[in-house]
Amino acid sequence: MACRFRLPAAAVRQLDRLADLCLGTREHDMADAFDRFARTLLEANLAQTPRSVVRRIAHLSEPHRRHMTATDRMVNDRVRWWAAR
Repeated sequence: MACRFRLPAAAVRQLDRLADLCLGTREHDMADAFDRFARTLLEANLAQTPRSVVRRIAHLSEPHRRHMTATDRMVNDRVRWWAAR
């Protein structure tokens, strides 16, 4: 299934901020900026994915949550939130 993805304006701004931060040495700021950018991409991707696909992912991943890392669970929580909308 092919899907088009539109990069949100917020992600473009965050990417510009990341580019600026990568020129410096403030690693904490850079890590926070990467985290915000990744979360923005995740939310945009989920918002643009057909709901039937998001629901299927939520359903298929449910039995595996106990084996997920904290990051995987955070992503799965967002998938489940979008699936329940």
